Formats: sequence, C-alpha cells, structure tokens
Amino acid sequence: MLLPRAFIVGLIVGTLATVTMDVVAVIALRLGIAGRGPRRTGPDLIGRWIGYLLRGKFRHTDILQTPPLLGELVLGLAAHYLIGLWCMRRRPPSAPSSTERPPRSSPGF
Repeated sequence: MLLPRAFIVGLIVGTLATVTMDVVAVIALRLGIAGRGPRRTGPDLIGRWIGYLLRGKFRHTDILQTPPLLGELVLGLAAHYLIGLWCMRRRPPSAPSSTERPPRSSPGF
C-alpha cells in the first residue's frame, strides 16, 4: 500500500521545519540573542516532564530540581520531532493537488 503523496510531503516538510527551528535556536543562542533568561529550557527537560508523566507524577515544584531520568534527552527529542510531524500532518495542504484544476484568471482585472 502506497502512502498518499500529501502525507509524505507533510512528513518531509514537518521534519525540515523542526530541524530549521532547532538550527535557528542554536544559532541565536551562540550569537547571544536568545536563551539568556533566568531559566533554561531544552529537550532534556521535555523528556524529564514526559518521563515523569508516564510514571504518574503530574506536578513538579521545579522541574530543574527534579532528579534526571535515564534517557530523558532521547525522549524529549523524540517528542519534539513527533509533535512537529504531527502538526504538519494536521495542517491542510495550501497548494492544489495534481488532480485539481488551477483557478482561471480573469483578463483585464
């Protein structure tokens, strides 16, 4: 069974968009124009949060003070990319498909 073209394009675009977002974030951090706030964030903290959710802990006084979990970085990166792919897949296509006729333009307007 072949996957629909729109689905495959959505996966590619979702992956590229997520990678681009990550690259820009790293560049901004290195240039000192982002990420210099009082709290740090990152995929490891997302993984820690998800890991503790799976263990039944839903609230943290301070996630930075919560003990790290084995594999939290991998879990956070996987969640980050899966969310990016899901968001792109859920977005309706903006271009007409190859079976649709393009709209006709009106001459003189």
